[in-house]
Amino acid sequence: MYLDSTDSAPADGFYNISLGLFKYLADQSAIQFGADKLQGTALSSTTPTSGQVLFYNGANWMPSGIIGHGTGAPSGTSTGEYYIQYYAEGYAPADIKLDIGDPKTDLTVLSSAYTFRMPYSMYLTGVRASLTQEPAGSDFIVDINENGTSVLGSKLTIDDGTKTSVNGGSPYTITDNLLADDAEITIDIDQIGSTQAGQELKVWLLGTRL
Repeated sequence: MYLDSTDSAPADGFYNISLGLFKYLADQSAIQFGADKLQGTALSSTTPTSGQVLFYNGANWMPSGIIGHGTGAPSGTSTGEYYIQYYAEGYAPADIKLDIGDPKTDLTVLSSAYTFRMPYSMYLTGVRASLTQEPAGSDFIVDINENGTSVLGSKLTIDDGTKTSVNGGSPYTITDNLLADDAEITIDIDQIGSTQAGQELKVWLLGTRL
């Protein structure tokens, strides 16, 4: 016997069920609904525990333990799992935009060209930079520091003759993903264009608010 999603509980709490010549009264509290597939894909028979979510592992749906708790680094093994973890726990994507200079003044090599304090803890997943006037003669290179220590291995680079670090020839790497609440963040301009410096730098910190 199956009851679909259009069946509503009767006022007296009992369903009238007719099977051939026999008629039964079924207490709705004793009726159990079961399913062995979701969208045609098998469901695992594993019993879930608190904090787990339904996760497709490529073969079937099963309880997943990738959901973590607290404000540490994600416990997943890929970007997709990071997003599953944070969305399930209520964490939201976040970005911070920093403006350095103006569109009429050449930028110069400068340590701590911009300084601010983090308004919240953040898991850093990406950074990018852009200029309104491209550098010429050499690349434009930016570093990002947390409490005086760089969070980058390979620095953020805007290639010679371009205005953005996106899809550049020298990809950056992140060595410190966790930015603490109230940490001091500084932006260094490590290199400018040799014949045309570059103007109006914008730096983006992209990630997830913890």
